[in-house]
Amino acid sequence: MTVVDQGSSSPPSAEPTELRLDAGALSLGCLAYGPAEGRPIVMFHGLSDSAWSMHRLAQSLAADHEVFSFDLRGHGRSDWGAYTVNHFVGDIRGVIDTLELVEPIVIGHSLGGQAASQFCGLYPEIPSALVLIEALGPPPHPRTRTDPAGYQREYGRSLVELVRQPATSRPQPSLDAAIERFLAVHPLLDPDHARLVVEKGTKELHDGSVEWRFDPEVRDWLAGHDSQRSEERWAGVTCPTLAILGADAWERFWLPQLPNGAELEGPMSDEELNRRLSLFASIEHVVMEGAGHMVHYDRPDELSAVVRAFLKRLD
Repeated sequence: MTVVDQGSSSPPSAEPTELRLDAGALSLGCLAYGPAEGRPIVMFHGLSDSAWSMHRLAQSLAADHEVFSFDLRGHGRSDWGAYTVNHFVGDIRGVIDTLELVEPIVIGHSLGGQAASQFCGLYPEIPSALVLIEALGPPPHPRTRTDPAGYQREYGRSLVELVRQPATSRPQPSLDAAIERFLAVHPLLDPDHARLVVEKGTKELHDGSVEWRFDPEVRDWLAGHDSQRSEERWAGVTCPTLAILGADAWERFWLPQLPNGAELEGPMSDEELNRRLSLFASIEHVVMEGAGHMVHYDRPDELSAVVRAFLKRLD
């Protein structure tokens, strides 16, 4: 299914309460919206983002649901710690237990979606629904089929090199400079929302420069990521699932970040997409036209409409 245009609407006015919640091993920053009468929602952002990046979607869903949007560990106002998918999954379990949520809806973007999908596969008795936003992984590398041993060796070396490099942040000279750069990376993002995300997602340093509120070592989660294990856990997801993909994610996200000399076969083929979707017991998917990897930045109103329509069908 492809969404071309569902019009636009003014964003809701609901403002969140900022909390910190016990996730077990550490505490997570949280934006709480509500309460409303519908099933509760827990929401998780992507790598190097924060709960505020999901603000527009959370506002929209808060009209019918109590929404809790979290800073992943190592991000925003959450504690820093070890970074593997299992740690992120454990945090999801921890905050659901702390909040004593019954049949929550779990929503995740990118890294947050990876953690959300694996949580739902490991604990299928807990969630009532799962929404994945650009969280089905990258297109496959052609050598996974033609030279599995060579590919695994090369891929393993790349992960070793990743963790060998110092993990450092890149401060911006000022808040305005950070906002300007943020908008250059996300040109379709509403400028007011960009300012909010940057203001909330940075901290000022002694010299007036600003740096992002996330631990640079979060990147190390990639070194322990196992696609096969991820797919095995997807096969355990039993709740209704919605997967949302950005039609332009390949050109605007995957392709630019490839290292020199690396090759991928291009956008995920229909065959490969259907294979991944088939691992879930009950799933539908939407391809969002005009959106890249950051669907919630590029098409926030359309995204909200699609997610709300999916959740209403579950009532």
